[in-house]
Amino acid sequence: LDELGGLPSGVYDLWIACGRRKECAYTFDMTRNDNLIINAKFKPRCRFDRVYVRHSSPRQLKPLYFGLIGLERLYPHRCFPSDHWGILSHFEME
Repeated sequence: LDELGGLPSGVYDLWIACGRRKECAYTFDMTRNDNLIINAKFKPRCRFDRVYVRHSSPRQLKPLYFGLIGLERLYPHRCFPSDHWGILSHFEME
């Protein structure tokens, strides 16, 4: 993204704004999610999925939390709901 000039003015990445918690860094993480099988020792991790925010004027929402969902296996198949984790975010009305 930086190579393309970055985000437009006034737009920010919610994960960064909420503190860059390491446990939420990757929405695609084959070290934790084995739904896909790759015959290689390398297990890719990437932050494919993101939430970008541009505040209204006047500002009405305050970002409070950025987390991941879908981290629990589903039974009886013992697989995850997706090969990507879902994003869960909380905002507060100002």
